Amino acid sequence: MVAAGVVVLGLVNHVSSGSSATASSAQWGLFSAFSLPATGSMDDYVRAIADDLGADEQDRASFRTLLSGVGRFDSRLVAFRSFHGRNVCYSFLAAERTDPGMSYCYRPYADNAPAGLAGEHFSVVAPESHTGPNLDVGTQVFGVAEDDVVSVRVLVAGSWQKIPIAHNALYLDLPGIPQSDVGTVEVTLSDGSTQWHDLRTGI
Repeated sequence: MVAAGVVVLGLVNHVSSGSSATASSAQWGLFSAFSLPATGSMDDYVRAIADDLGADEQDRASFRTLLSGVGRFDSRLVAFRSFHGRNVCYSFLAAERTDPGMSYCYRPYADNAPAGLAGEHFSVVAPESHTGPNLDVGTQVFGVAEDDVVSVRVLVAGSWQKIPIAHNALYLDLPGIPQSDVGTVEVTLSDGSTQWHDLRTGI
């Protein structure tokens, strides 16, 4: 549950190596958003998050704003690399810092990834929040998807809902929906294959 502010989750399968070598693009995951011209640089807020997540100066140069002005909290979804390009990090940040937000990092195609996560062409989370004077419940589903992801949907209270994709970003706002009602994410790739991720179990 997220009541207010930004939660920074631990890195998945990160290795805090001091090596400055970079991984191949295939190991990084294929995100065209990182190849587009930057529309701005990190502000001090994001820079502090990136520092906590192991981003060096070269990683910070990869910073991109994928979405802005979305959802109930006028939020933005930003992404950047960390640990010498090996990890992909994304932060969902509300316009007001007291509103819900979260940052998450993962390593695409990590050799030691759990079986349920190995080979996924996307990363997605669904934090629940309680906000306002009545502590109204809501869940926001967000994450990143590689270029070959053509469609995404999520099972919400027994019904499938489409998650829009834009600039390698995924986002769906679910006001009034508790996290317990948000289940499986189904991703279809350009070759017609499908991948699944259970948001309740994390794999």
